[in-house]
Amino acid sequence: LPLTMKTVYVQHDDASDDHGVALIDELLAHKDLADVNVTKEEATAALKAINFTDEMLTSPRSCLSGGWKMKLLIIKAMLSKADVLLLDEPTNHLDTASVDWLTNYLLSQQHLTCLIVSHDTGFMDRVLTDVIHYENKKLVYYHGNLTHFVR
Repeated sequence: LPLTMKTVYVQHDDASDDHGVALIDELLAHKDLADVNVTKEEATAALKAINFTDEMLTSPRSCLSGGWKMKLLIIKAMLSKADVLLLDEPTNHLDTASVDWLTNYLLSQQHLTCLIVSHDTGFMDRVLTDVIHYENKKLVYYHGNLTHFVR
């Protein structure tokens, strides 16, 4: 990829230590957000829009469940103003409403490329426009969603 394109990787299981820092402060200190000058107000609004509470924002990330951690990682990627998102099992630990929120976000993006690895076939069928399949030691490109690819 060109060096001018910003790529953000969202891994499904972030086990890094939070050092007891408040979630909002840790988020704002992340290089991807600092580079694009995300304000505390913008970050707080984005998190509250998906039901993060004030208590969650002031507590360490380690206090969150797997689903909340996944939503935090996705919000971090969204706020980073990436050109390309690499999403590794993005629906892991998410409830139905959160999967719908993620689906709607991805479908609303006109200038964002997402490379997604997922076992959630329903999610993949809704968000995919193209499939790149590894077969016979080659990457083969198919236009269409997952159902189209399976046919």
